[in-house]
Amino acid sequence: MRFLLTLIFVCFASFAAAQEPLIEVDLQSDETLPGQAVTLRVTVLVPTWMARPPEWPSYDSTGLFVRLPERSTSPTSRTIDGQTWSGISRRYLIAPMAPGSYDLPQSSVRVAYADPGGEDIILDLPVPAVNLIGLAPPGTENLSPFIAANSLTLEQSVEGSTESLAPGDSFSRTVSASVSGLAPFLLTALTPEHDIVGLRAYPATPEISETDDRGQLSGTRTETTTYIAEGAVDASLPPISVRWYNIQSGEIETAEIAGVQVSASGPSPAIIPSSQNLLELAGLLAILLLIGLVILRFVIRRRSSVPKLTERDVRKRLLRAISARRLGETRQALDLWLTLKPLNQPTKASITEHLFALGRAQHGPDGISKESSHWNALQSIIRRSTSPFRHSGLTRARAPALPPLNPPSA
Repeated sequence: MRFLLTLIFVCFASFAAAQEPLIEVDLQSDETLPGQAVTLRVTVLVPTWMARPPEWPSYDSTGLFVRLPERSTSPTSRTIDGQTWSGISRRYLIAPMAPGSYDLPQSSVRVAYADPGGEDIILDLPVPAVNLIGLAPPGTENLSPFIAANSLTLEQSVEGSTESLAPGDSFSRTVSASVSGLAPFLLTALTPEHDIVGLRAYPATPEISETDDRGQLSGTRTETTTYIAEGAVDASLPPISVRWYNIQSGEIETAEIAGVQVSASGPSPAIIPSSQNLLELAGLLAILLLIGLVILRFVIRRRSSVPKLTERDVRKRLLRAISARRLGETRQALDLWLTLKPLNQPTKASITEHLFALGRAQHGPDGISKESSHWNALQSIIRRSTSPFRHSGLTRARAPALPPLNPPSA
């Protein structure tokens, strides 16, 4: 009898070891409204029993909202070929966040199950890719962001006075959106930014609460903003409205709340430019800087293209002005020439004396005769100031060589 039981156990172990685990992937629907989750169930079955929990894939895909609901993992069993297989099933809730086609890539589940005749068997079972399409109903093409729910309501409350505020006084505005048939996580920001001068806003971190009633999601998104008066204010916080698609009626509806009137006394605060104005100013400054660089580059290139005057060119211009007896041009050319041609002090003094004499001679009764002599003298000085080694063909005298340090003995 003991031998028979051992034989049965060995046969069962051989049969179980020969069986491969099974994996099943079931997508509730491959089409859904954006924001509405469908169930993806992955089930693993083994011929014996699980040695430890499976290592499930962690889905993370752009544009898809993937979450595990409460009690997402549960045991299961099934009879296959007269044998009872044990298994584990995991349920994912997947929702497209906007209209479009989305893919969950291929992944795998690592399974460890018992082999009665030996060590545990570990396998990686492939999970095929899944495609999900988010479809927007006709007439909702301009609904952005796309919000589809069974119900959506807005409420607000104001704590503190909003009238006759003094600088430093504050109040808070709380806005809540209650939604059914949609995860409140998918709701976008409710409180808009304002541009009221003299009123500073300090928003708190949004609070999100969610309930899951057998896959039916609902919850609230609550935003609280504290406002502090900084100066004179006579304005209104903007009203808030949310357009959404009613799944039950198939219509687009609007949930809205009124604005809040605010008044405060005090000096008019300095107008602080908005971020948009700062961007426009930065762009204008960048354009002006670019224009300035272009002009500077043009000027530099223009200057570099103008040939530089040499001492010889300026001296020729100076001699022409002297020959033409034009005192003004002579003075200008002389000033430029002296910057290029260094002269000793006696020569400069002689030139200056003749220039003064020319100025006096032009206003004297006998200036014509005296003026001519000074012009000739000035021309002679300029010509003599030319380097004799360059124009007379003379060469510099070679300095006598130094006597040798160690002269040869006689």
